[in-house]
This record gives sequence, structure tokens and C-alpha cells, in this order.
Amino acid sequence: MNYLVFQMELEVGNPEKNRNIIEQWLEANYYDDLDIVVLPEMWSTGYALKELKEICRVDGNQSIEFLQLLAKKFNVNLVGGSIAFLEGQDIFNRAIIVNRLGEIVHTYDKMHLVPMLDEPEFLTGGLNQVEVFELEGVKMGVIICYDLRFPEIIRDLALQGIQVLHIVAEWPLVRETHWNTLLRARAIENQMYIVASNVTGTKLGVEFAGCSQIIDSWGDIVQKLDQEVGELKATLNLETVPQVRNDVPIFSSRVPSLYRSNQKYFLDGIEKTLRPEIEFTDYKKFKLEPIEGLVKGLSQRLISENSAKQEMVRILEFAPGTDTTPNGVQIHHYWEELYVIEGSVIDLTLNKVFTAGMVASRPPGMKHGPWKSTEGCVMFEVRYNR
Repeated sequence: MNYLVFQMELEVGNPEKNRNIIEQWLEANYYDDLDIVVLPEMWSTGYALKELKEICRVDGNQSIEFLQLLAKKFNVNLVGGSIAFLEGQDIFNRAIIVNRLGEIVHTYDKMHLVPMLDEPEFLTGGLNQVEVFELEGVKMGVIICYDLRFPEIIRDLALQGIQVLHIVAEWPLVRETHWNTLLRARAIENQMYIVASNVTGTKLGVEFAGCSQIIDSWGDIVQKLDQEVGELKATLNLETVPQVRNDVPIFSSRVPSLYRSNQKYFLDGIEKTLRPEIEFTDYKKFKLEPIEGLVKGLSQRLISENSAKQEMVRILEFAPGTDTTPNGVQIHHYWEELYVIEGSVIDLTLNKVFTAGMVASRPPGMKHGPWKSTEGCVMFEVRYNR
């Protein structure tokens, strides 16, 4: 699989200029048989945090449309870095994945916001768990900058079978050692390729580290830049990933039943809980929010969640006519139990209808779906690990 990774010096607060920079760069560096192009974090605006809301209002979705047009023009898949995305009153740091046809196949909102850059004052953290996407039939994932410091979500993706993890970033030079060390550690401990795109230059008083790189599943550096503007061109030999996982079988050697639960943890000697205490409450008091992705019509009322373990309790709602065929057959590594409260759903693989009052218990690895609901459906869902 052939990659082209851009390490750029962006123009803060100027999406149009940055779009021109990227298009001219791709025109100059495009080559035959190119499969995937990777861009860095917040490439359209940089960290003009105080101006982001106004920039997003004026610029609208132009940067997303630009990525779609670019993918079609050059017939490439784009790991389109991330952009500031305005949704209501919230601004998300959103990664965009676009296929060769210009279709958005995946989005991810950065869940870990950087206190040192005052991100929590201006941005809203992502509300959804990390998910796998596919390009050219290969399972992949994407995270954003500060997420690199949280190995739980990367192991989550590895357990879902990804072979390539993309990390898009604006990582500062002052923490360059951490960047280089953590990238190699994530590759080694998860036996996957790491493709990392960072920015360079000095903006708003911050000097960025550059050091964009590609690391193989043994943890060896395939290619790496220093602080210069430039690009990486490399072919990933994905056949080595299952071989490495066979030679050093860390995943089959895991004993999760002996790992300490993340339900509670201690900080400064005080016990903390990751889930709220809720006495009997009308579920309709929990906010109904759409679930982003390829399927329209899915919404949820999140009651409690431990994102580090992919555990949650929620009310899942299908609008009338919802069809999850684009998501395909689902397989999870966690347990899932459900109760249909009202309405009905059809399992399109089994060609069976499930109605109010029915329950399901799905162990890890059980296939289910896709689903269609003609009349709409409301169900109670619990996800947990053992």
C-alpha cells in the first residue's frame, strides 16, 4: 500500500491559503499507484482558538468539500488530518477520512483535549468511541495528537483488528522526545504500522516538532523527517503485520480477567468512579443525540459510559426507515445485552423480525446485523467487558 504523508507549515487562521498549499503540494508530489495521502491535525486553521468559531461560520464546510474534490481529482484515499468543525455551539477537532470516490467513510472527534493549550476552553471533546474504518480493504484507525498519550484507545483499535494507525498532530518541539518514544511504543505494543503526520514551524509562539514518520509493526522506523517542510513516500508491506503477531503472540497471551478493573481509580489518594450514580429516572430525560457515521436515523440517550473499556449503558433509537446496511455485519469484542422497549427491527442477514419485549445477549465475536426498522425502534443496551 503506497503512502504519501505531508509535513507542512500551515498559515494560522487562513483555510483558503492552506487549501492552496495542500493542493499545490499534492500536484507536485503525486505519483502513479498512490493509495493514501495523510495530512496533519487542524491543517485548515491551526490553533487560532479564539477565532475558530467565526472562521468556521464563514468558511463553513469548504475544507470538507475540498478534501472530497481532492480525493476524486487525484483518485486517492485521504486521511484528511483534522479540521475545526462547528456543530451547533460546539467546535470539534474532527478527523475526516475520504475514499477515492470522494465519499466520507469515517469521522472521529478528538476525545482528549489538551489542558496545556487551553483546548477545553474553546473545543468540545469527542463523544463517541474510536472505531475501525477500511480503505482498500484494510482495517485502519485514526487518532489525534494528545490521544497518543492514552494507550487504552489504541489497544481498543488493535483488538478490533486494525493493521495501520494514523496519528495526525500539532505536536510541539519541547516534547519531541515524548512524540518519538510514544510512536514507537504504540507500534511495538500493538504490532501495527504507525503513520504519523505532524506540522512544523513556529506559530503563535509554539515551535512544532515535525518528525513525521512511518513505523512498521516491529517498531522500526521506515521513514522519518526532521523539522523541514516535506513529505514521506513509502510502501507499507501489510503482510508483515499478521506475521509479527504470529511470531510474538501478545494478543492470544492476554489475560483480561486478571487485569484490574477500570471502574474505579485513585487520584491524589481519593477514590474516583468513572460512572455516575443514577437512581430510577425517566430515560427520556437523557438527551437524545444523533450517532455520527454512515447511517442516518440512529440516535442514543447515553446513561453512563466508561470509554476506556468500551462499556456503556444507553437507550438506542432507530427512526422509522433506518437501515444500517452501510455498517455491514457487526462483530464486537465486548458483551452486549439488549431489550426492545418498543417498535421492531429486522435482522437483514437472518431475515427475522424482533419486537417489543424481546431480549438479546451477544458474547464477543458474535455476528449480528445489519438492521432495518420500518416503524422505528427503541431499545435498552448494555455493553461490558469481562
